[in-house]
Amino acid sequence: MPNSKDWIVDNPTRRFRFEHARGDTLLESVAERFEKIIRGTDLAARWGGDELTLLLTGLRNLQECEDTVSRLIQKLAEPHHVNGRSLTLSASIGVALYPSDSSNGDTLLRHADHAMYLAKQRGRNTYQFFDPVTDSSHSARYDQERLIQSGIENGEMRLVYQPIVDMRGGGVAGVEALVRWHCPERGELTPIDFLPAIEGTAVIRLLDLWVLRQSLADLSAWGDTGAGLRVHVNLSAHSLVSTSFVDDVQAALARYPAVSAGQLVLEIIETAALEDLDAVSGVIRQGSALGLNFALDDFGTGYSSLIYFRHLPTELLKIDRSFVQDMLSDENDLRIVEAVIGLAAAFDRTVIAEGIESEAHGTNLLRMGCKPSGTWRRCTGGCTGLR
Repeated sequence: MPNSKDWIVDNPTRRFRFEHARGDTLLESVAERFEKIIRGTDLAARWGGDELTLLLTGLRNLQECEDTVSRLIQKLAEPHHVNGRSLTLSASIGVALYPSDSSNGDTLLRHADHAMYLAKQRGRNTYQFFDPVTDSSHSARYDQERLIQSGIENGEMRLVYQPIVDMRGGGVAGVEALVRWHCPERGELTPIDFLPAIEGTAVIRLLDLWVLRQSLADLSAWGDTGAGLRVHVNLSAHSLVSTSFVDDVQAALARYPAVSAGQLVLEIIETAALEDLDAVSGVIRQGSALGLNFALDDFGTGYSSLIYFRHLPTELLKIDRSFVQDMLSDENDLRIVEAVIGLAAAFDRTVIAEGIESEAHGTNLLRMGCKPSGTWRRCTGGCTGLR
């Protein structure tokens, strides 16, 4: 019983959001492809959204099943022509077999869903058979996802704010919103304790949206204190390339008219941006046209190159704290910091240095040309330090 899920519409470098008419046309095209592969005794059903399930009957052996699934993937990958556009679909298919994997219909569907999840992890546009050995670890991760989602919905998440200090003027130029989970069973957790479990899932998008809305609500509630202050919000690549992202940000801003788009800085982790460079670059340009600001976070820790730097039109560049903290004792780190500051100056980008531990750090950064601001690790009030 293959369970096909997660249809991504590309051309092939940017994603599209369809109105109902075009979406229906695309679904009709998918159905026509299915008709050419499956038999009259088989069943194809749409469960809603991008979820499809197939019931294949009368298969004589495992090889016949594999051949059918492979043909489905190949046929779906052929261009679909919708209202003058040529679109490409990728499918991740999970397969559960009756009766070896279960004789219960609901259990078979769950097993197929778990196998589909593994297929997505392995690069999409492929299939995966249910494996009871890997199912236990997947089930544990799935349970953790649901627990984190429950924490978001039940108000267990909190934001603390890290000040971004103008080293030349001494004032606070902005704040970075950092999420904490007050888990009933484990106490207060930092992002490193729970974010890896939801990377690339719908739950990370739910959390990103909550952080965005809550940070805007706090900024609005600060009144005159927050006037002109910028709030930095970290984003996952999964949220950034979603078709509704720009609309979601606009809707969040509309709820707080006292906060302008220019007060919002959306931070993108460099390695995450590289997953879909063209899509991320397009979103940055759309958001910038609306007055939003973007920052490239943790610069230097991923696969940094001038090509990536040039194609991501962010206003701000954040030097990762791992280089800043050791630059006074490690000559290599010092050279890296100098090089990044020089690179930013050449491209007319603003630099933020993370992890400043002392006055000596600040003095040296100013000398190297890190003029506008730096992120101080030691802070007071509700701040708890950087992630």
